[in-house]
Amino acid sequence: KAILFGARFYGYIAGITPNDLRLLTALMIVLSLILGQWKSTLQDQRAQQAALWRKAEEAL
Repeated sequence: KAILFGARFYGYIAGITPNDLRLLTALMIVLSLILGQWKSTLQDQRAQQAALWRKAEEAL
């Protein structure tokens, strides 16, 4: 919300139109979804690696 407020506030000076703000908002939403999925994938991989290490240690 703070980013959008700043964009609206300074958008007037930079000549950003409401349609540009909608495009920027859509891009930020898509980026946040991609980053969230990427983070989730990394966490899953780390959990799998930890489980494999535990299993290997138990076998010794």
